[in-house]
Amino acid sequence: MVLDELVTYLAADGLGLVAATNLFYGAMPATPDLVVVLYEYPGMSSLAIGQNTISIEWPNIHVEVRGAQNDYATPRALLHSIVASFTKIGDQTLSGTRYGGVIAKQPPFRLGQDDDNRYLFACNFQVMKDFS
Repeated sequence: MVLDELVTYLAADGLGLVAATNLFYGAMPATPDLVVVLYEYPGMSSLAIGQNTISIEWPNIHVEVRGAQNDYATPRALLHSIVASFTKIGDQTLSGTRYGGVIAKQPPFRLGQDDDNRYLFACNFQVMKDFS
């Protein structure tokens, strides 16, 4: 699954992210303050080659980073590091699945603050990968 593969990739890329500690997918936990969450949402239609067998898919990934109370700079910088990390993915295999690339759809942006005055930043990504 794309979220598992990208979480594993980020955890191994030296950004200080640890799966199920400060790096999650699917839902934002209440703690810790500094946390990264990946969400999957629909992308372009899958590509069928040959006998109508789907071989390539383009899921979209939404990444949110939340910082400590009133900390604007840290979550913003971490998200920029994640963008740079994902940009390095190109024609390589992650957890047994070949990825053609992970491209930011726009620069990182501020979503606002949560009820505890923790800043939220986000970026959306287009993923090209073999169907899995």
